[in-house]
Amino acid sequence: MKISLQSTSQPIRSVRGLVICCIRQWALQLVALAATAAVIAVVIGGSLGVGDSIQQGLRRMVSQRIGGIAAVIIGREPFGKQFSERLNASFQQKLDVDSSDCRTDLISAIVVEMTVERPAGGGQSRASAVATLLGCDRPAALLFEIPPSEVKGVQLSQRLVDLLGLKVGDPVILRVNERSAVPSDTPLGRRQGSSRSRR
Repeated sequence: MKISLQSTSQPIRSVRGLVICCIRQWALQLVALAATAAVIAVVIGGSLGVGDSIQQGLRRMVSQRIGGIAAVIIGREPFGKQFSERLNASFQQKLDVDSSDCRTDLISAIVVEMTVERPAGGGQSRASAVATLLGCDRPAALLFEIPPSEVKGVQLSQRLVDLLGLKVGDPVILRVNERSAVPSDTPLGRRQGSSRSRR
């Protein structure tokens, strides 16, 4: 006895037919895949946009904080005056050879972590904040926006002034920790570091 089995489906003879058959067979899965791809594309596009705006904001903040500083040479100990003069002469000689439209100016500065303290008095309690001291003979050459002042002393950032509640002419104490040969966080280091202060 012979049983003939006949298939009701037609054979696929073209790529177009294969695509149509796959779409019919996997319609729900393809819709889910397309929706997932769309969500991923939106998330990646949004991330790139947010990243770009954050990068622009950071650039603005850095330019406000460091003025026109393009490069910094930092050492553990202060550089001597002769070293600064030789380095500046070397820069100028190199720039004269390479390009005439580029300008450089080497400015000696001291950058130190310190504490700014408002002494108690006048009904106010003592307050302090950690800051970075930038000591420089020519701060205008660093292209910072520094308002002119007739008062001799230190100039604080607006953030420090607001934080400590200071006015122009108020006394402040600058406290700089002395560097130790043995760091304080090691077993042989002193827990209480020594510091120098200036009012």
